[in-house]
Amino acid sequence: MIHNEEKRREMIAFWSERARKFKSDPRANTNDVWLREVEIEAVSQIIRENPMKRVLDFGCANGYTTIKIAMQHPGCNFVGIDINDDMISVAKGLVAEEKCNNVSFLHSNILDKASDGQFDFIWAIRVFQNIESQEMQKIVFDRLYEMIAPGGLFYFIESYAEGYATLNADRQRMGLPPLPIHTHLTLLTEEFDNHVESKMLLLKRGWPSSSYLASSYSTCPIACAEPPII
Repeated sequence: MIHNEEKRREMIAFWSERARKFKSDPRANTNDVWLREVEIEAVSQIIRENPMKRVLDFGCANGYTTIKIAMQHPGCNFVGIDINDDMISVAKGLVAEEKCNNVSFLHSNILDKASDGQFDFIWAIRVFQNIESQEMQKIVFDRLYEMIAPGGLFYFIESYAEGYATLNADRQRMGLPPLPIHTHLTLLTEEFDNHVESKMLLLKRGWPSSSYLASSYSTCPIACAEPPII
């Protein structure tokens, strides 16, 4: 087992290599470009169904998703942040190329420096699984929680240890090799969900694709009689 700091360095190096290899191509985030489109539609639907003005893409990578969603919602202002400077450099080039004027990108460690103000909606796609430990996943979420405006929404799509175990058991029964798990990943568990639900009201849990668990949460008070459903 590698130490947390080593995992963090390995994660940064992994995504820097993806940025250099794929640049603004959607494969910089995942080789499965069709999955990417499903995820984009899931986020975009939330924005369509809930009035909002200020939106944060936490872990925006090369900005492909952020810009595509921003162009669908010109009435919203979007901020994309990422800890990887190589990815942010690509994102800034892409937003200039696309002439998308309702998006800005920031190279940021969320625990050290973040965008000013609060957001009506924060989303994260395969970001928490790249954080070096379960404890740090909770610490990062707590920082994001401080950035959500009252009544705002938080949505994430991640890989879970349970989901991988189920998929690999199915693959084994079919005589297929197990799916590889990069050593820098920290797959999520129910412990993270419980931590989020200790602060926010769970509105919906689902599977926007066949292999990822997704959850959406709102800061609406737990006593709200009929919280919005998204």
